[in-house]
Amino acid sequence: MKTCTKCGQNIPDNAKFCSFCGEVAQEVKTQAESTAQDSTSYYQAPAQGRENEQKALDGLSNRLKWERTAWKITGIVYLVFAIVFLLISFVGTLAGGFLVADNASYSYEYYDGEYYYDDGYGYYSDNVDGEDFVGAIGLVYGVAYGIGGLVGFLPVAIVNLVMASKVGKYREKLYTDCTDGYNHATSVGSIVLGAIFNEIALVFIIINFVLTKNKKAEFDSIKANQSAYNNAQY
Repeated sequence: MKTCTKCGQNIPDNAKFCSFCGEVAQEVKTQAESTAQDSTSYYQAPAQGRENEQKALDGLSNRLKWERTAWKITGIVYLVFAIVFLLISFVGTLAGGFLVADNASYSYEYYDGEYYYDDGYGYYSDNVDGEDFVGAIGLVYGVAYGIGGLVGFLPVAIVNLVMASKVGKYREKLYTDCTDGYNHATSVGSIVLGAIFNEIALVFIIINFVLTKNKKAEFDSIKANQSAYNNAQY
């Protein structure tokens, strides 16, 4: 069956004119053709003539994908650095502390420019100052690397991974409710976060900010249509 584009009635496929309104057959479309033309993929409700809105939403989705990638990769890199620094801290602190404690456990005597330690079996010459210095350096480096891992890298890794997760969620529901994605893309706070924690993501954030702001009318219409459809469903 065909559907008349003028009155919407179903008529036989071989009809030359609509039997209800007299529309000529050349302008009568099949049901499938009519449905394909009158709907878009960005939300479930029929939407005729919304090509610009579809392009705006597809563009936002693509830019959010690249922003999420930047957050995620940077977060993983910083997390790896944090783990490496904490491992170095653990090894350095353990080795340095053991060396200093081991030297402190012996009884030393100073004779002829050298220290001698008694291990219970006799006196042996040893470079006590050198071992103490190496142990102290190990402790200092261990603490420094620990602070660097916990304060310098781990918080940045957490922020980046959290942002990657949030942007991913905004993008996932963009085609049913674009409100959060639009708010994120047009937020000055997103720019501030990018400037502090991820300069690579900042590039995509700024581009997204400018392009999304310029499409405000399209997104207002999209949000209205999505809201109307979602309210009708629930």
